[in-house]
This record gives sequence, C-alpha cells and structure tokens, in this order.
Amino acid sequence: CTNGCDGVDLSLLPSSYNDYSPTVFSYILSLKDTDISHNLDCAKVVQLSENIKKYIYPYIKQDLFSTKFILNNTNKNLLPKWLISSISSQLQEIGETKAIDSVLEEVFRIKSEIGNPSLSTPIGQIIASQAILNTVISDFRWEILCDEIKKLIWGYFGKLPRKIDKKILEKLEDTADEEKSKVSLEVEDIYDQCRSELENLSDKDEDILSYCFFPEKTKKFLEKKKYSQEKTPAGKGLDFTKTGLTFNGSRADSIAKLEN
Repeated sequence: CTNGCDGVDLSLLPSSYNDYSPTVFSYILSLKDTDISHNLDCAKVVQLSENIKKYIYPYIKQDLFSTKFILNNTNKNLLPKWLISSISSQLQEIGETKAIDSVLEEVFRIKSEIGNPSLSTPIGQIIASQAILNTVISDFRWEILCDEIKKLIWGYFGKLPRKIDKKILEKLEDTADEEKSKVSLEVEDIYDQCRSELENLSDKDEDILSYCFFPEKTKKFLEKKKYSQEKTPAGKGLDFTKTGLTFNGSRADSIAKLEN
C-alpha cells in the first residue's frame, strides 16, 4: 500500500458484525473496479465460508443474530444491526433460521423495487416483514402483501426517493380501491376527528395536535383543567378576609392593596 500498510486484518466469522473487523468479501468487492491487484482465490474464500457455516457455526453461540448467517458475496453491512437482530428473532420464532441469508438478500431487492426508502424505523421493520413473507411464507414473491407495505407504496409514510417498480404497482392496482377504502383516515380527516372529539374541552390547535399524538394523556389533562376551572369560576378568588395575610402589619391594609 502507498501509505505503508503491510496488511489488512479481515474476517469470515460473525465478528465482522462490528465496526472493527470488516469481512473479506466486502474488501474484495471494493477492489473490483480499481487498479489494485490481489492473489486471493474468491472461489476458495466462498467455499471456506460455506464450510465454516456448515461445520463451525452450530457450535458458536451468538446473542444478537443467527450464527448461520455469514457475509458471503455482498456487503450486507449496509443493513442496520438492529434490523438483522429483529429478522433473526422472527425467523427463530417460526423455526426458519436457515432462511436468514435469503431474507436479508430479499430486503435489498424489496428496497430497490419500492423506491429505495431508508431502512430507518419503521420502514426497516415493514420491509423486513415483507421479505419474510416473500421468501418463507409465500409460494412466490409478492403473493402476499402486508398492509404496511401497501401504505408505504401509496405514500402514507411520505414520498419515496425513486420510482416504484411497475410490476409492484400492477400488483396493487386490482385491490387498490378496496384497500384504500379500509384506510379511510387521511391526515386532515384525523385532525378534524380529533377536533370534534375535543369539542367540549378545547378548540386550541396545540391541544388538538397534542390529542392526535397522545389522546389519553391529553384528554385526561384537559378534563382535569376544565374541572378545576368549573370548581373555581372566573372572577371568584380567595376570600382574603379569612386568609390572615397582612401588609405593613394590618390585615385591612392587606385587603385594600390586594383589591387595588
């Protein structure tokens, strides 16, 4: 290396699932379109990873994700670690841990097909659920579409960065009207509904918005506020003649100053 590096420490094992030990596969791929040469036999590296997966992984215990998963020929480090953990847990629940490789690859395919959205919460969970449906549950891809992926494609979670694959859109066309009617509440509808529900408590925008996000707490707060106002009507304050408060040593002076 031009900067004096004598070697690069890489990994085949799940230790590559941290920021300190990248996998050999992503390193090889990064050199693909450069002038840097290497003498690594990619076929042997892949075979070695398969052997490790088959004979060694069953005896290794991991806390966050399935030990049967390995970075084989693509840089799956692009996936958030929490998402990998979530997918692994779901597959363990249904006894399909061996399918984790296929599911993770499917996540990237779905992400590309529906407009390349970010995998942040909750989009990551939605795509992961659809990936499990496509690879494990369904007989073929996109046979079953979860409600959340439909909402994502229709724009309920915001505008997607890129165009959606035409085949996916055609898949939704037949049931689009029926499904959209089930999700009848648009943003404005929700606001109007919340405003009508708070009609006897408040008409302030900030209270209505607060009720949209935290209905139970907001309603409880407003009811308590209204009750306290009804208990102490406007214009009726404390009877200072019974308080015993004094100014300048005289209770009469205190009352006069408070009234003024």
